[in-house]
Amino acid sequence: MRALTLRRYGSAPSLGDIGEPTPYDGHVAVPVIAAGLNPVDVAIAAGELGTEPPPPRVLGNEAVVTFDGRPVYAHRTTPRFGSFAERTLIDPAHVLPVPEDVDPAAALIAGISGQPAWIPLETTAAVKPGETVLVLGATGAAGQVAVQAAALLGAGRVIAAGRHLPTLRTLLDRGADRIVALDGGQDADALLDATGGGADVVFDPVWGPGFADALRATRPGGRTVTIGRSGGAPTAEIPIFSLLGKSMLTYRNRDTPAQVVRAAFDRMLRHIAKGELIVDTQRFPLGQAEQAWRLQQGAPHAKLVLCP
Repeated sequence: MRALTLRRYGSAPSLGDIGEPTPYDGHVAVPVIAAGLNPVDVAIAAGELGTEPPPPRVLGNEAVVTFDGRPVYAHRTTPRFGSFAERTLIDPAHVLPVPEDVDPAAALIAGISGQPAWIPLETTAAVKPGETVLVLGATGAAGQVAVQAAALLGAGRVIAAGRHLPTLRTLLDRGADRIVALDGGQDADALLDATGGGADVVFDPVWGPGFADALRATRPGGRTVTIGRSGGAPTAEIPIFSLLGKSMLTYRNRDTPAQVVRAAFDRMLRHIAKGELIVDTQRFPLGQAEQAWRLQQGAPHAKLVLCP
C-alpha cells in the first residue's frame, strides 16, 4: 500500500510502500476517497504535538472514505495509519455521512478547516444579525470559510484581511464587503478604517502582532475569538487599554461537543451543495503527495486534497 509516511519526527515524510493497516478494537480498514492536508499535520510531523506514536506513521488526520458502500467523513483517523494513503483505519462510531451529491474533496471544506471557522462564529462569538465581522487570515482555508460563514450567519458587514491580494479579491464575490491587504505597517489604522470605527467580532487564526492590531480595531463591547497561531508567534503583546471593555474568546475543535460538530458539518454541507460555501481547492493524486506536503508547509491559500 502506498502512503505518505513519517520516518522520524522533525523530518519530511516520504511517499512509499507500507504494510496494510491492521483492524483492531472496533477500528476498520477502509479505502480513502479524498484526504485533506492541514496545518496540524505539519505540526505533528515536526514533533510540536508530541512524539507518540513512534514512527513510522502514516500522516493525515481527516478523510472522506468508503464505509458500508457509502461515503463518510472521518474527522480523526487512527494514529500510525493516517489518511494520506490508499487505505486507512477509522472508528465507525465517529464518522459523519456525506451526501452522494456532494463532491468528496469539497466535503473536506466542512472538516478540520471549516469547523474552527463556522463553529466559533456561530456559537463561541455568536454573531448577531447586522454586526460587523473582521476576519484575519482570510486567505487561508479556514479564513475563506470564516468570511462566508459570517455572511451566511447574517453579519451586516464582513471585512476580509490577509496578505495575499489575489485571494482577497476573490472573497469580494464570496461574502466580503471590503478587503484589507495587510503589510505589517499601519495595519491597525487600515483595519479601523475598513470596519468603520471598529468590528463587533474578530475571527483570529493568526495571533501575535496581527491580533494586537485587530484588537485595536475592535469596538467597545466587541469580542474576539482566537483559534490558533498561523502567524507563528507564540505570544502577543496586548496593551491594557486595547483590551478593556472587550471580550477575548478562544476555540479548539477537540473541546467541541459531538452534536455541535455534526450540526455545523451538516449545515456547511448544505451550503456547499448549493454553491454558497466555496474554498479554493487544489487536488493532487497520491503520487504527488510530497509536492502537496511542501505546499502545505508554506501558505497555500487553498485547501489541499490528496485523491488516492
